[in-house]
Amino acid sequence: MKKLIYLFLTLLMTSCATTFYQVYNVKPNQEKNTKTDNLFFEDENCKITYDLWANGGNIGFDIYNKTDENVYVYLNESNFILNGFAYDYYKNRTFTTTEGTIKEDSIIRIPAKTTKRISEYSINSTRITDCDLKKYPSRKTIKTKSYSIEQSPIIFSNIITYETKGEKMTVQNEFYVSEIANYPATEFFEYKYTEYCGKKSKSKTKFNKFYNTDKFYIKYSK
Repeated sequence: MKKLIYLFLTLLMTSCATTFYQVYNVKPNQEKNTKTDNLFFEDENCKITYDLWANGGNIGFDIYNKTDENVYVYLNESNFILNGFAYDYYKNRTFTTTEGTIKEDSIIRIPAKTTKRISEYSINSTRITDCDLKKYPSRKTIKTKSYSIEQSPIIFSNIITYETKGEKMTVQNEFYVSEIANYPATEFFEYKYTEYCGKKSKSKTKFNKFYNTDKFYIKYSK
């Protein structure tokens, strides 16, 4: 019986250690992002906000119309760029719903003082390999690899074309991966008590240790 319990505990510990996460830190390229604060781009007409945190990274964005006029986003003139390859935001698709067939719009209208979400692509689905990064690290063998923009393995951007007040303009928000580290699941998550209306929870809630809008991750297994 003791042997069975020991075997069960061993298998349980092994299974917990088979999931790993590669975490990416991202920085904006200031040369391509004038008036940028962290992952916000802003000009006199629009505010573009990013939250990259997702498995594979989410390059989708919220675009807020600051003006008193409509803003028109030209998807057919907007692209996601990944390491020099361009991907179209407008795909000329047709969708079937309960109300019938809907054709994808090439232009999106954003009314004054409102926000719309535009999302289509993930950033990276393949784990980056590097001699300085142990594939299956323990807590004591975790290392962080840093990159300049010239050395970065991933450089990506959104080229967004919009029109307002009869004027058409294009902005480019460019970012690069500045740091990468691999973590076992035990170091990726943490457990905390939460509080609501002054009352502390009876049990702990699971949280991502590294969550931030300028980070994303890839989940992989041993």
